[in-house]
Amino acid sequence: MIGIVEKLSLKNGQVLWPIRVALSGLEKSPNFATLMVYLGKEETLKRLDIALNKIK
Repeated sequence: MIGIVEKLSLKNGQVLWPIRVALSGLEKSPNFATLMVYLGKEETLKRLDIALNKIK
């Protein structure tokens, strides 16, 4: 993830914060890695897909 951030010349928060919101539905939450472990692969992918569809 950090490699993508650097490649796009972005800051960590510009990429990681939206992922946290997509996974938790909250503005403030545990970091994205903790959320992904807790939610599991299937639920994580489901929530990210829902979030992506909302911004299309």
